[in-house]
Amino acid sequence: TNLSLLTADKRIAKEVAFYFDILASEKETVIEYKDIIAGKGFTAEIVKLIEHERIKCSEGRIFIKVQNLTSKIITDKLISAAKDGVKINLLISGMNAIDPKKCNNNIQIKSISGRYEENSKVYLFGSSKDERIYISSADLTEDSLKNNNLAVKIKDEHVLKRIKEILYLYYRDNVDSRIIGNGARYIPYNAPPKKISVYDSLSEETDELRESIAHLLHK
Repeated sequence: TNLSLLTADKRIAKEVAFYFDILASEKETVIEYKDIIAGKGFTAEIVKLIEHERIKCSEGRIFIKVQNLTSKIITDKLISAAKDGVKINLLISGMNAIDPKKCNNNIQIKSISGRYEENSKVYLFGSSKDERIYISSADLTEDSLKNNNLAVKIKDEHVLKRIKEILYLYYRDNVDSRIIGNGARYIPYNAPPKKISVYDSLSEETDELRESIAHLLHK
C-alpha cells in the first residue's frame, strides 16, 4: 500500500534536485517551491495549506493519511479549522493527539491495522479545481517534521484518480477499522452486514474499484 513517485515532470525534477543540492551543502535555507514541500519550511507550508482551507469554513476539505499525528502545531491548526466548519477526515494507524469531540464533530478519525504496515502518507487539501494532493515521507510528529522530509504534489489526472480510489477504499473499510469513540479511545467500527476489507479490495481489480471515486472528497 506504499505510494512512491516516478516522474518525468521537469519542474518537479528540478525542484527535487535543487533541494538535494541544498541538503548536500548543509545550508540553512528556506525555499518556497511550486510542486514540492521540503526543508526547513515544511511545517509552515503544511500550516498554510490548512489555513487555506480554514478560511473557506464549511467549504473547506482536508483528508490526511499518516502513521502518527502528534505535532502540536499541526493538531492545533486542524482543530481550529474543524471548529470553523472544515470537514476533515484522518486515517491514522498509530498515535493520535486529537479528540474529535472537541471539534464540533467535523473531524472523523479512523485507524486501520491489518495485514500490511501502513507507511504511506497522503495529504489532500481542497476540492474540485482547488484540490491539491501530496504524497510524502513525513509523519506528522515533532521528530519527523524536524527531519529532511519531502512531499510531492500529484498532478497527473490518472494518478490522482487512483490515489483517491485507494483513499476511498480505506474510508469505507469496516473489517480492520477502528474509530474514535467516547473518551477519545478507539473502538471497533460498527460494521454493516456486508463486510468490506480495504486489503481485499486493493488486491482485486474490480469495476467497482475503477469507478469508485472518493465522493467524500468532492461533496
